[in-house]
Amino acid sequence: PAIITVVMSEFEEIDQRHAIRNSWAHNHEVIFILTDGMWEDVENECIQYGDVVWFDGISNMQESMLDTLLAFSFVELHIQFYDYVLKMDDKGFVYLDDARSLLGKNSQEYWGICDMLVSANWEKKGV
Repeated sequence: PAIITVVMSEFEEIDQRHAIRNSWAHNHEVIFILTDGMWEDVENECIQYGDVVWFDGISNMQESMLDTLLAFSFVELHIQFYDYVLKMDDKGFVYLDDARSLLGKNSQEYWGICDMLVSANWEKKGV
């Protein structure tokens, strides 16, 4: 399955983004979402790598749900082929080949943690 990885990042974390590009995200499709900083701070990186999406006017990304909505909206509007979207921040890592293998074997539509477990058909399974 095709996985689009959306990495939430802050504009000053350019070293984190470089580390991600050069490690677990190498040869995989990754989009970095920035919702802070000035365009002048990220313009060169956007042009050089083509994997940065910058949204203007959203402050304090860590406390905002809007950044997630914008990220998923961007994927829906601008990415043509994907089966799964993986959202994470720039402090973590993932073995994308292993994730792809696991997702290919399981038809579960949602993988994650929330306040209740939900099956693929959205029936409540328990807390």
